[in-house]
Formats: sequence, structure tokens, C-alpha cells
Amino acid sequence: MCQKAMTVKELKEQLSMYSDDQIVYFSYNYGDHWGTTVAAPVTNISSDSIKWSDYHRMHKIADLENEVNHEEIKKVIVIS
Repeated sequence: MCQKAMTVKELKEQLSMYSDDQIVYFSYNYGDHWGTTVAAPVTNISSDSIKWSDYHRMHKIADLENEVNHEEIKKVIVIS
């Protein structure tokens, strides 16, 4: 299904080896012909709800007002 997600504890441990002034980006596959990995700055950390999307083959942000099956929804920390 999907990779094991990192916990807040694991994230803190990983970040502890860097300077407090280090700039943070997140990377993702752009989806182009060459499989380019791009990087965007992290500008927000929030709590949100996600659910699995078979169409995307990954989790997506859940639309809580229109969700039918709330049992599939997970509360997580989202970095964007």
C-alpha cells in the first residue's frame, strides 16, 4: 500500500543533527518524462485528516464534509 510514515519523534531525531538556521525543503517527483525530483520550501506545518486514494495510489487530504466512510480517515501532521 504505502511506505511507513515517520513519527514526530523520528522527525525530531533526524532534525537534531542540523543547525537551527538550516532551511528546510521537501522534495517530490515532478512527474515529467525525465523523472525530475524537484524541491519546494516548507512553509507550513499543520494537523489534518487524510485517507487512502486508490486513484492516486497514495494518501490525500480528506474532505470531511463529503466523506462517507470516516473509519478510513487518519489524523496526521502535514508539512507543506
